[in-house]
Amino acid sequence: MAAADAVGEAVAESMTGVNSTALDAMRAATQPFLSRLEGATAGAEGAAKQLEDSSAWFSWKWLALTAAACAGVLLVCWLLFRGLVWWEGSNITELREQRSALLDQIAQDQITANALEKRVHGVRFVGAKDGDFIIAPRGFEAITCVGGVQCIKLK
Repeated sequence: MAAADAVGEAVAESMTGVNSTALDAMRAATQPFLSRLEGATAGAEGAAKQLEDSSAWFSWKWLALTAAACAGVLLVCWLLFRGLVWWEGSNITELREQRSALLDQIAQDQITANALEKRVHGVRFVGAKDGDFIIAPRGFEAITCVGGVQCIKLK
C-alpha cells in the first residue's frame, strides 16, 4: 500500500504542476483579451456616462427652449391685446368727438327750428291722400288783402 500511496502522491504532485502550468498558460492566453475587454467596458461606461450627461443637457435645453417659446407667445399676445385696446380707445375717442359735434349740430338746428316756427307762426304744410293742407296751429282768418286779393291772416 505504501507503493500505491507513493504513486498517488507522485501523481498528485505532477498534477499540481500540470494544473499550475495550465492555469498560467490560460492566464497568459486570456490576458490580452481580458485587457481589451476591460478597456471596452471602461469605454462603454464612459460613453454611457457621456450619453446620460448629453441627455440631461438636451432635456434642459428643450425645457429652456419651450419656456422661451411660451414667453414669446405670451409677449406677442400681450402686445396684440395692448394694440387692440389702444385702437379701440382711439375709436371711442373719435366716436365721442362725433357725438359731441352731432349734439352741437342738433342744438343749432333746434335754435333754427324755433326761430322759423316763430316767423311762420307754427304753420306747416302736410301732404295727405286727400290733398295738400296748410296747418295753422293758432287758427286763421280770411280777409281781403292789398289789391283786393283774398288772403289768410294767421293769429
